[in-house]
Amino acid sequence: MLEFPDARERVQVTLVGANTCRRYQLMREIVLDEAARANVQIELVEENEAEGILKYRTVNMPVLFIGGEKIAQGNPPTRKRVQQHLQRVQ
Repeated sequence: MLEFPDARERVQVTLVGANTCRRYQLMREIVLDEAARANVQIELVEENEAEGILKYRTVNMPVLFIGGEKIAQGNPPTRKRVQQHLQRVQ
């Protein structure tokens, strides 16, 4: 989890899946890059263990949530889509 001093301004981002998956890694990279580019502070929660993954009741992974809304499942979203959602929920 990335830590920032002021929790009120952080956007919660949840990434569900196997961290060894190439698509998972690409989603993570896109989120981190776009958050830095937009100067948006995020709280990145990564659900990589079976117990955490089962909470989401999905077979298609990885899954990306921004601000509680599902943004992508299976394939990574575009950078533009991530940036739009980060700015909207900020």
